Amino acid sequence: MMLNREEFDEALAALCSDGLARMDPALLLRVALTVWYTSLIPDLGKVPAANRADIGYLLDRLSRFNIMSKQRKLDLLGSLAPYKPMSPPATMSACKDVLAIEWGASADLMPFVEELLPYQTRHYAATI
Repeated sequence: MMLNREEFDEALAALCSDGLARMDPALLLRVALTVWYTSLIPDLGKVPAANRADIGYLLDRLSRFNIMSKQRKLDLLGSLAPYKPMSPPATMSACKDVLAIEWGASADLMPFVEELLPYQTRHYAATI
């Protein structure tokens, strides 16, 4: 269910190509599992600038679920930091998630969180 490097990069691009509000929940789950349970670190420098805010926000938000080791979280957030805007874009946002606003993301992850919750438990981690 988890993705290799090439699949992971393709999945991130696919999730953000139509905007986060319309992302495929099954693909989001595969990306989340890969973020949480592998050591893959994406390179946002290789991501088209138009998608960088959405992908940066998505990975930042996923890193804040309490499933990753502290070091893994620090490594991931460290890779995202150079691309995070110093101040939120000056646009009106319909996002309720402050982190999405800070990144300037097109939408937030809140409508999908309930579907992800069963996969971020120690019980699930023991099954993989």
